[in-house]
Amino acid sequence: MNKYFILRRNCPSCGCNDGIQLCRIAYSNSTLHEYLINFYKFQGGIEFKYLQDQDYILFECSVCGLIYQKEIPNDFLMHKLYNIWIDPQKCFDLYEKSRGIEYFAYLSSEIVDIIKHFDQPPTDLKFLDFSMGWGHWCQIAQSFGCTVHGTEYSQSRIDYARSKGINVISYSEIANHRYDFINTEQVFEHLPDIRTTVNFLIKSLKSNGIIKINVPNGWNIKKRLEKWDWTALKGSNDSLNPVAPLEHINCFDHHSLIELATHSGLVSIALQKKVESNTRNISKSLKKRLKRIISFPLKHLDSTRQSLNPLQELTIDKGTYMFFKLP
Repeated sequence: MNKYFILRRNCPSCGCNDGIQLCRIAYSNSTLHEYLINFYKFQGGIEFKYLQDQDYILFECSVCGLIYQKEIPNDFLMHKLYNIWIDPQKCFDLYEKSRGIEYFAYLSSEIVDIIKHFDQPPTDLKFLDFSMGWGHWCQIAQSFGCTVHGTEYSQSRIDYARSKGINVISYSEIANHRYDFINTEQVFEHLPDIRTTVNFLIKSLKSNGIIKINVPNGWNIKKRLEKWDWTALKGSNDSLNPVAPLEHINCFDHHSLIELATHSGLVSIALQKKVESNTRNISKSLKKRLKRIISFPLKHLDSTRQSLNPLQELTIDKGTYMFFKLP
């Protein structure tokens, strides 16, 4: 291990120090090397001198089933990764400027569902978007009248969000507030110590508060690793995106996400949504959710399915897009 990496001796989810090694390969491996070049070349670029004499190691926890990278970038390299190799301005120009109406309609639909769940005026609700990115979710929730705070690692994204009127707070300031809803969208796959972060966040939930965790779904990642196709497109059956080197240092499936929540004293809930029985009235965003549910292996569905009628089933994601609360 080189000086720019640190070793995670225990599972970052449950703390177990027992497991099996799934993969160990040098970052200098030609396939991995080519993947990293292609992945970062449009975002900013990668400096391989920081990866010299370093291996990419995947471990599977024997208790909770989390698959995680055993050796991860230290604070210095993390900062370089998320601020230089991933250049904020290039990413904004490449991705954010091309966001279409479907993306913002999806965010709006989700936020409406959340507000309806609480059955309160939006002005009475207080939300936190943890690691908010450019703040789009915050902007929309705020436009409904909710009180919204955002946190973010990247100073460029913080500055942009503030320019749009978002109240951005620091990590430590979260503890001074109590929230009805905490949004974590594509966050926990990146965090070095996920259990500590979950426990910190839920202390700021109100008694009936909800935390959403949405992470890439790695339900069949071991089979994908056997194929070792780093050219597979994100979202395809062979995609290795859930275990992307350096960034996706934690890989969840439905079971391991439930285990993370359980170890923190959380229980999963179904966000009840008012959907017309006439399928012609089901929105495009809901249809996308249905597609994910239908394609997900039945053995991974949790026991809540048994208590739901068919219409309610259609309104719940069963993979790694989940809502939790304290008992």
